[in-house]
Amino acid sequence: MEPAELARGAALYDVPTSAPLRALAADSHPEADVDRQRALDDWAERAGVRILTAVRASSLVGIVIGEPTPGIHPARLTAALGPAVALDELPRSFESASAALRAAGAVGRTGLVDLESLSWRAGVHASPEVTALLRERYLAPLEDTGSFGEHVLEALEAYLTHRLSIPLAARSIPVHVNTLRYRLQRFGEIAGADLGDLDTLIEISWALASRRSGPPRGGAS
Repeated sequence: MEPAELARGAALYDVPTSAPLRALAADSHPEADVDRQRALDDWAERAGVRILTAVRASSLVGIVIGEPTPGIHPARLTAALGPAVALDELPRSFESASAALRAAGAVGRTGLVDLESLSWRAGVHASPEVTALLRERYLAPLEDTGSFGEHVLEALEAYLTHRLSIPLAARSIPVHVNTLRYRLQRFGEIAGADLGDLDTLIEISWALASRRSGPPRGGAS
């Protein structure tokens, strides 16, 4: 938009031109958009910000005015924020919010997200070839092991979530610590994975995060 037109729009909707703003993006579903906008309004009130939202194509898009209180999330909704920018840089913030929304969908994240909080998980969506390679390396070998494979993946998730603590991981499932050790050992044997190697742990985390997105795009299936 031309600067004069941008300034007129900002004045019309009481959008500050000197304070940083954030773009917001959420999935749009025609039958649920009213409820989603209400959920966003409720979040904004609890987070101490003001928002302007509208439906654009398949997304709910908006502007966040003010800095939201950390740790407050919209109910039953995934909403992505872009970085805080000046008014004329909102397109850049929107691109970041849109990328974060797609990435969150790929790894099953809900609530309020941004690229900073998603970290490496954003790569699950952005790098489908890498995702396919890691799924083939670490998940495919378990496909023919039936329910045992699901138990192994559960053990891995718990082990990684609890910072490689076997007692905490076992308690969270819950199983005996020796059962957890056995499942991790069998995974190493089946997939040829060294759970003492940092790169391997990162790759397994990537592959597990991708499970919520269904079959990967591109590369191996």
